Amino acid sequence: MSPSFISSISLVLKSLNNFVNNSIVMLMLLEYLREYRTYFHISKIYGVSENYIYQLILWVEDTLFSEYIN
Repeated sequence: MSPSFISSISLVLKSLNNFVNNSIVMLMLLEYLREYRTYFHISKIYGVSENYIYQLILWVEDTLFSEYIN
């Protein structure tokens, strides 16, 4: 992994700031991206709404992509 990718991930984790447990957010994102799970399945596993999962994953993706564009 490149240092800029690692610094982007640390930026995401720092900005979550106890919003949710950081490791759980990254686990949700990896399940979505690598295991092709739907928002529905992830929401049932963690006991939150599909909309919450969607917004959380969208925010993490936007934050990571904005670091590469700038």
